[in-house]
Amino acid sequence: MLAKKIIKIVILSFITTLFVVGGLMYYRLGVNKEPEILGLKTIALTLLAKTHIGPYHKIVASLNEVENFAKKNKISCPSTFGEFMDNPELLAPGRLKSHVGCVLKSTEDLNGLKLPEGIYIIKKKPLKYLALIFTGSPAIGPMKVYPQAKSWQQGRLKAQSEGVIEIYNKKNSNDEVITEYYFPVTEN
Repeated sequence: MLAKKIIKIVILSFITTLFVVGGLMYYRLGVNKEPEILGLKTIALTLLAKTHIGPYHKIVASLNEVENFAKKNKISCPSTFGEFMDNPELLAPGRLKSHVGCVLKSTEDLNGLKLPEGIYIIKKKPLKYLALIFTGSPAIGPMKVYPQAKSWQQGRLKAQSEGVIEIYNKKNSNDEVITEYYFPVTEN
């Protein structure tokens, strides 16, 4: 009898823990949030970048390398970015190519500065993008934002071969991030 009560308590504790952890993850990741479509925007960007080859969820080390270089050299890096060149549904994770780094307001901070090997400047010419914004975790962007962008584009716009750009803006010191998504497009 006592053993049955203990087993019951253990099972109830386990189930309760699952619900609490699941609920916290649900709200912390922003699964309950929806992306907002901002419409078409033409933007040009100047980026301090490094190429990353490999799974997209492992870009952090390359991104940190660029951010650390910028910080060490007093280069303003108000937002970071990832430009994802390949479709992970069509290519093996080890072959995926991306560019990651800092979005620069200008290149004035770089005057006379020698960039280390592997870090370079990308100047994106004005291009039309479908823009979305998402206040949930960038980690769930592929599940929440990409399908909505694809759905909105169908019949209206043609995707281009340029990479999708995600710009990460820290909201406050709690590491909350607002992510801007830019899908390169041309109108039908």
